[in-house]
Amino acid sequence: GTFEFVMPDGEVSVEAVFGCDGGDLCVTHDFPDINQDAWYHDALDWAIENDVMNGYDNGTFGPDDRLMREQAAAVMYNYLGEGDVTAPIAPHADVLQGQWYSEALNWAVANGVMNGYDGIDRFGIGESLAREQFCGVIANAVGADLGAIDLDVLDAYPDSDDVSDWARPAVAWAVEVGVIHGVELDDGTLSLCATNDVTRAEMAAMVYNAVMEGVLSK
Repeated sequence: GTFEFVMPDGEVSVEAVFGCDGGDLCVTHDFPDINQDAWYHDALDWAIENDVMNGYDNGTFGPDDRLMREQAAAVMYNYLGEGDVTAPIAPHADVLQGQWYSEALNWAVANGVMNGYDGIDRFGIGESLAREQFCGVIANAVGADLGAIDLDVLDAYPDSDDVSDWARPAVAWAVEVGVIHGVELDDGTLSLCATNDVTRAEMAAMVYNAVMEGVLSK
């Protein structure tokens, strides 16, 4: 419990920042499938501590599970909209009311945070969400001006051509403001993996990054 440092010459401000060691007091410690040494540890600590995400009824968290579209709506609602239960009912044919996701999804659609698929009357309940799609969700949530984004920031990634045309502004924005940094591959390079299904841990990290960078705020 004792820490020492050498005080520099002159007047300075000192701020101590303590990290979690993953021990018994860690909020993720009770989840058997969360690895406290993994890259996502800090993001999951934040998400659970702030009631942005929760585990499953069986006591696990599922950090590597694919994120479903209704789960994404719930996460955004948990952080931005909880308590707002006055949103009109989402009009999509596959959205049922009285479900665990209904309140959050109604809010997400009413506030333009998420939408259904173009041209069909479906939201996509039970379907996974790609990384590039979740970039769009966060961009929608903050009202980002995607028309002013420099798409050249994508050129730093070897798989930039794989980003869907419609998603390029949202992904470039997410890179530019620090919401995503890329997925580290075995050779140490960073890849966008934009069309890959986003995992629960990745989603927690993207929301965490957006909050820490001051992009997303209540």
